[in-house]
Amino acid sequence: PDDPGGETKWGISKLAHPDLDIENLTFEDAAKIYATEYWPVSGANLLPYPGCAAVFDTGVNVGPERAKAWVDWGFPEFDYNAYLSKRVNFYIDRIKKKPAKRKYLAGWMARIGDLKKFIEIESQN
Repeated sequence: PDDPGGETKWGISKLAHPDLDIENLTFEDAAKIYATEYWPVSGANLLPYPGCAAVFDTGVNVGPERAKAWVDWGFPEFDYNAYLSKRVNFYIDRIKKKPAKRKYLAGWMARIGDLKKFIEIESQN
């Protein structure tokens, strides 16, 4: 109830899509939104797999424009660990500004941990 994005399904929030029927949103419709509003806007489409997943997931979680701004385009190779450290710092700063958000920290960190595991496994393939 106190999620700042409001009602959310498949990572698509009512705040970002006020005219959308979130309750009845299908996975297919969410995928279409991801393909047009998150994947290219975040810049994930410009990065190699599987590191691009870090930018895409960040875009879904904190906004695609912010996700793109955090990419260091000067690296010869995308450093997803450094990138995800920016995301951790963002969460810490958010909690400093609004201590009530501390209750989300464990979930945020678990999401980053799962993302790192995914990238590491996929990097070996």
